[in-house]
Amino acid sequence: MTKSTVATLKIRPSIFNLIRNGMKEYEIRDSSLEGVDVICYLDSETGAFLGSFIVGDVECVDRGADQRTIERSGVNVETFYDLFPPVSVGGPEVLWVAKLQRPVDINDALGIG
Repeated sequence: MTKSTVATLKIRPSIFNLIRNGMKEYEIRDSSLEGVDVICYLDSETGAFLGSFIVGDVECVDRGADQRTIERSGVNVETFYDLFPPVSVGGPEVLWVAKLQRPVDINDALGIG
């Protein structure tokens, strides 16, 4: 039996489209993605299923590395700071960065396909 950890995350459809089109290769979150094997994305407004991706390496980064994190995020600076305000205004002190590897059918990922 293979064990997979699936994280279900809400995302703006416009940002998910960047992932689907290969323009966004990393998932950035303010909560831990450590141990996650698959991310299942849901529309942040409707809850509709958008797609699933296999997760590669995951790292926790300090906010002092924001410039590099922004570059990997696939979104512009304004959107990044809208999602993750600076620590000076109450934003998170660390961010989690996960490399997205490839799309996967969620049934296959769970071994029920």
